[in-house]
Amino acid sequence: MLLRRVLAGPILRRADRHGVTIWLATSQPFWVTGEVFRFEEGDLTRPRKIGSGRVQTLPFGDQLHITLVTITPVRGAFPTDELLAYDLELCHSPEERDGLRLKDLGLLHGPAAITYDEVPLPSFILREQPPLSFLFGSCRKLHGEGEDALAAADEAIAATVSDPVQRPSALYLTGDQIYADDVSAALLPHLTELGNTLVGREEQIPGFDTSMPEIPVGGRAKLVREQAHFTSSHADHHLLTFGEYAAMYLLAWNRDVWPSELRADRSGVSDEEIKRLTAARDRLPAVRRALANVPTYMIFDDHEITDDWNLNDRWQSRVFSSLAGRRIIANGLAAYFVFQGWGNDPDRFDDAFLQTLQSHLTGRADADADRSAREYDKLLWTHRGWSYTAPGTPLTLVLDTRTQRGYDSEDGPCRLLSRSELQALPALCKQRGFQQGHPMIIISPTPLYGYEEAEWCLQQIGKLTGPYVPDVEAWHAHPGGRFDFLTLLAEELAPSRLLFLSGDVHYSFAVQAVYHDYRFPALPIVQLTSSAQKNSSAITDFVELSSKAGQLLRQSSRRFGWRIPPLRNIAANFPVLSTVAEKLQDYSHAVFGGAASPDGPFLVDDTELRSRGIETEPDFEERRAYVTPMRGDNNLGLVHVSEAALEIELRLLFPKKGRLRSKDALIKNAINW
Repeated sequence: MLLRRVLAGPILRRADRHGVTIWLATSQPFWVTGEVFRFEEGDLTRPRKIGSGRVQTLPFGDQLHITLVTITPVRGAFPTDELLAYDLELCHSPEERDGLRLKDLGLLHGPAAITYDEVPLPSFILREQPPLSFLFGSCRKLHGEGEDALAAADEAIAATVSDPVQRPSALYLTGDQIYADDVSAALLPHLTELGNTLVGREEQIPGFDTSMPEIPVGGRAKLVREQAHFTSSHADHHLLTFGEYAAMYLLAWNRDVWPSELRADRSGVSDEEIKRLTAARDRLPAVRRALANVPTYMIFDDHEITDDWNLNDRWQSRVFSSLAGRRIIANGLAAYFVFQGWGNDPDRFDDAFLQTLQSHLTGRADADADRSAREYDKLLWTHRGWSYTAPGTPLTLVLDTRTQRGYDSEDGPCRLLSRSELQALPALCKQRGFQQGHPMIIISPTPLYGYEEAEWCLQQIGKLTGPYVPDVEAWHAHPGGRFDFLTLLAEELAPSRLLFLSGDVHYSFAVQAVYHDYRFPALPIVQLTSSAQKNSSAITDFVELSSKAGQLLRQSSRRFGWRIPPLRNIAANFPVLSTVAEKLQDYSHAVFGGAASPDGPFLVDDTELRSRGIETEPDFEERRAYVTPMRGDNNLGLVHVSEAALEIELRLLFPKKGRLRSKDALIKNAINW
């Protein structure tokens, strides 16, 4: 397979006054120089270089070379609140001069241009104080239903390109940037071929009794279920090798690497699916341009690796015990690092981390390939540095809620953050200068507050089917873990206000809440959820309709809680069941949608508090109100935080036929924070 010189990118990654990082994937090795420019007196014809940086690409395969170049200021710091631009120069040796620039690569003019209006180069705005505008979204499946909402980022930037206040200064992708388990049969053969070309060899999965070429189309579900112990219900074309995972990222970001033809004659591929794929491919130039022009921060959820990833202790233990399971998870995480994780905060990954990946992926350790493979698996299964903070004010904390979970039982719901991970978060924030009493943004792939009626329904399904069908793994599924997290925030970090950004659930909504552990000041919270970018379905439509009905009945709630259930006070009120503990469990499910145990937490709403006659003073209370109706359409969130950081405006961008929907289809709410 003949590959183009540029495989994907450039993508603008971590950016602040002290450094601007740009990611690029190429099929050849280069020395890459990055330069940042400002425009003299706003004159777009007079760019002046104010920063530079140079690196050599790193190989992660024979024809997969990654650039992560950080451009630092020539003097002082980069300016904020004004238009800045960048260029790249690719040279074959450190001595070469006049290498290939973005214009030579065809990226400044024509259909592949990544520039806006009269701005001659890809550009961006650095803002480190409110007012702020930023974008966020999740769940982007190439063959998913509906139009690709990530392309709406392109239009949002185009409309504000020279406005330092209104132009989005960041894009947060909160999970499921690719779907590794649910893959179209129309793409899999191309992904396999492209992956082999990138890596330079035909990768094998240890523990499989079938070689990769012998696996029939649609035949992967049985293999990953029986030999890797995965539980995805859409695994017929599951990605397996590092090369396949890497190829999927390239297809998600660049139409130039797609197959020349998409046909409906492959197993299980309908004409409608081909239409969805074709539409997704055709919107990729807009996606590519957006990613080149806004600092972008990413975190995984489960589909970057496989559905149900680390759902519970049994799942993790069974997959780890499998040679095939260990390797496929490691391959997915290696690809996540190369394409997403590395650019979030490059300083969090040392040379040893990079060398371990490269030794295995490039075959440099052929003399001891088994040892190299073991070190590769071990590193990726045990790494603890995926959570990070993004630059700017308010401080933005991005959570890894997948690899640092805590398990209190083999099959029960997990803590999305283990106790040890919780204890590590305050130090991570304080390293970035966070001080108590300041506002804070937290990105959690799954919402802290879900739509309660939908979550209750999912739990009832889980009681009948087990945890894998409804994916019982949200924050609400383990109330102890959720309230431990909120208590840690109140006690250790004590922000004046909290803004949560989330995705995952395939519907969008906003919640205003207050959590008050009576030992500490109350936490005012706003949660915004934007999901999915490209994966709408009849289920999300149902949730949207049911939420509208639910809001007519209840738009707000108030609950009181005890860290340890007040057993003596309530025992007389629960005579039906034989044990108080059983009643506590069922009662908490009924009124809250979580699990209770005799050692807490125990929650009741305000009406139950009065009717049950509980005398013990509660330890905490929580109030929440739904600010917007749920929306099931594919969407991207656009957020504006006011100058005093006291008001938040959310707009949900809904693409339709390549353009944003009319004004009356946008949700726009001002929320006092």
